[in-house]
Amino acid sequence: MKTMSILRILSFAVLVIVLAESAMPVAHAAKKPAPKKTTKTVVLGTKQLDGNQAKLGVTYTLGKSSPINITLDKIEYTVEPLRFGSDVVSAKSDQKIMVLHYTLHNCMPINRSLGWSTLEITAVDSNDTNWRYATAVAMEATGEPCNMDLKPAQKTRVYTAILVPAKGEIPKLIFQSSDKLVLRYDIRGKALPLPAPIADPSDPTKATALEKVPAQMGTYYPMRELHGRIDSAEFSTEPFRDRAPGKGVRYLIIKGTVKNNLVSKRSMTWGTVTPKLMDSDGGEIHWASDTYYASRDDSINADIEPGSEVHFRWVFEVPDKVQLQSLEIKQTSDGRLFAYDLTQIK
Repeated sequence: MKTMSILRILSFAVLVIVLAESAMPVAHAAKKPAPKKTTKTVVLGTKQLDGNQAKLGVTYTLGKSSPINITLDKIEYTVEPLRFGSDVVSAKSDQKIMVLHYTLHNCMPINRSLGWSTLEITAVDSNDTNWRYATAVAMEATGEPCNMDLKPAQKTRVYTAILVPAKGEIPKLIFQSSDKLVLRYDIRGKALPLPAPIADPSDPTKATALEKVPAQMGTYYPMRELHGRIDSAEFSTEPFRDRAPGKGVRYLIIKGTVKNNLVSKRSMTWGTVTPKLMDSDGGEIHWASDTYYASRDDSINADIEPGSEVHFRWVFEVPDKVQLQSLEIKQTSDGRLFAYDLTQIK
């Protein structure tokens, strides 16, 4: 009897344990998340045109359908007016001219025609702004427009111009053929710098053209198309046009010269070159808006032949006690200013 009781007790204990285990939660392996579907992003128009990274002085063949050999010989910055036959490229006060000198060589066994549209040329500034060439190409030897046929193996030297910002150097240059093949040039430090006093002395690259240039009397400076200089500035109490200066007033007589360095005549009237006279207080002294011949009291109206000069005069009325500060002159409203120190004129 005791044995049977013990067996019953043990069987009951085993049953309790089995039932307890079956009631416990079962741990399941974590399911792996389904892989995310990825969408391939397609961006159009971001690939650059195929082309070589080119160097100055090295010859390259550009184009497939009508190839031509190109050698970029020299780059220079200037504010001098640049002629293409009878046409002129000139810089505003916030511009300079980048001149490209290059050689074209016909590498085909047939004649190759040349013109202003043979190549598309673009300068790219440090802000990635594009500046297109002047759509004009001239012969290096004559300055006349390039419009010719190159015979097989024949070469010719030409130049073109790009109007670019006055400030800073241009880092990139691109030549492109008619079939969209390109040569890319890194031209940082490669262009001939601007001369003094045009170059901003604060720019170590000498690639920034001043918008207001400190000028010296007796020296010619390049304006928009003409070259100009101031020759003298002096006070006078002598009558002008039979009228003596008023009480407490002196005449300031400023004399200057303009020269035509181009191959076609240019006109000179009262407003071709204009002055701005400043006193030591920072005030402007009135100009009567007239320009006279240097030796007679007639308003100027002249056609300046190539290589010729015209001498002119301005007359200001200046109060006796006023001290002069400066004279600024420019050709046209958007031309570069040339500033003369007049503090020593008494």
